[in-house]
Amino acid sequence: MLYDVVVIGAGASGLMAAITAAKADAKVLVVEGLSEYGKKITMTGNGKCNLTNDAAGDISHYHTDDEELLKGILSEVTPEALLEEFNSLGLLCREKNGYWYPYHENAGLVRDLLGQRLYDYGGQIETGRFLTGITSLLPSRDPEYDAGYRYIVGGHSARKCIIATGSLAGRVFSGDDNEFYRLLNHPSPIPFIPYVPSLCKCYVSDEEKKRISYLKGLRVKGKVTLLTDNEEVKDDYGEIQFTEDALSGIVVFNLSGYVSEAIGEGKTCSLKLDLLPEYSFEEMKSILEKRYADGLRYAKALLGGIFSDKLLNLLCKENGIDPSVKKNDLAIESALNVIRLAKAYKFDIAGTAGFKDAQVARGGVPLSDMTPELMHKRFREIYICGEVLNVDGECGGFNLHFAFASGIIAGRSAAKKAL
Repeated sequence: MLYDVVVIGAGASGLMAAITAAKADAKVLVVEGLSEYGKKITMTGNGKCNLTNDAAGDISHYHTDDEELLKGILSEVTPEALLEEFNSLGLLCREKNGYWYPYHENAGLVRDLLGQRLYDYGGQIETGRFLTGITSLLPSRDPEYDAGYRYIVGGHSARKCIIATGSLAGRVFSGDDNEFYRLLNHPSPIPFIPYVPSLCKCYVSDEEKKRISYLKGLRVKGKVTLLTDNEEVKDDYGEIQFTEDALSGIVVFNLSGYVSEAIGEGKTCSLKLDLLPEYSFEEMKSILEKRYADGLRYAKALLGGIFSDKLLNLLCKENGIDPSVKKNDLAIESALNVIRLAKAYKFDIAGTAGFKDAQVARGGVPLSDMTPELMHKRFREIYICGEVLNVDGECGGFNLHFAFASGIIAGRSAAKKAL
């Protein structure tokens, strides 16, 4: 069977690429290796499907090797444009604090809608064959082709091929750095940056496990700064979660890709927590001095209204203070040492969670190897979108926005060239 466009991978980017191409009257086939299409879509946003974000057009929320090209993609498919596209597909959306969800907040129904719209526009999906890549590239004898190659995917010929196989993140199987090549099985090597996990928790070193386990279950707001080889690299603000052996929460997730990269380069990593980010040390000093003057002088009275009991106990213990003592005044300088520690509470990091527990992966085909139409500069019948590209974003709908946006551009471009 000859198709205008074959899409490899039925995730968010692949389905959107296929729908866009089919809407342009291209004959489209989507090939998915798993037994069901759009499986990862059903898990996004804790099952609610965070489609996009009001700030999804801001490049500061993304990591890539080609910021200029990414700016072009984000300006071509803005959050407003994407929401209009969903509306045209019959999906009503709602906004919560800048985050956009389907009105019914059901990721499974979003997956179903995308599949149904693809069929409505004449597209097809084949699932369950565990085919994730191009199996051969043959010289074309078809005079209609404007290039010298024909892509054969699962026995089907296609004028144009869109690769939307996703990354290693959340996969049900494991793999090494060469997995992309094995699965894609393209006859000629496609330059590729090895994947590392991103948007995942960060495990502390063995020496840190005792103190972090004491804080297990605690959630606090704070600023987290990543230090690699003792140099500050990047910071973020948000909720910090303490587990038995790791730091977690969105703020940590947003730094985890940089942690993975640094550890892969053999650098030491630590996360410095500012547990009082809204106050400078001097402001806290003034507050404590006034409390001291007002008679609040033992540890629990002086500091208890600042930190939770569990956190206060640990901060005091690490400063040699017994917070349960009420008879003796706590020296103001001792109280300030607790503040100093709280504003620079460091944990040495041993590594991140693996791909199975990562929301996305950093790495992939360099975005700089693509044209603005998301056609590969070397293999000009191949278009690439979604997580296969070296673009990853923060939590909050940014990655799903890029998946859909890049799918729209790739699908539109492939269909235009194929017809």
